[in-house]
Amino acid sequence: GTIFILIGIPFTFLAFYLESPWAFYSAMGIAEFFLFASQPAVNVVLMRSVSPYLRGTALAFCVFVIHLLGDLISPPAVGFLSDHLGLKLAILPLPIALFFSVIFYWLSFKKCPNH
Repeated sequence: GTIFILIGIPFTFLAFYLESPWAFYSAMGIAEFFLFASQPAVNVVLMRSVSPYLRGTALAFCVFVIHLLGDLISPPAVGFLSDHLGLKLAILPLPIALFFSVIFYWLSFKKCPNH
């Protein structure tokens, strides 16, 4: 899973710095493919790290946090930063956060039994 995120990160940087809409959509499509390809590995780590009786709750909480951070907080945060710094700098925290997620996923995977 972390390999997919690492492959996707450069495409996220690239997408926001391309001038052509088609180039943006192409780079972002590639980035999205690789970023979402890591989700099954995240789910496996999550399922193996909690009691079988808590797996449904853990997965629901994971989805909730993903949407809380991605859908609720990110758009206003990027808008605020864009108003003050410009769009090119405002989107920079997004791929940087992806990089830190790779570190978090990797550390979580290493602690997961039976990997």
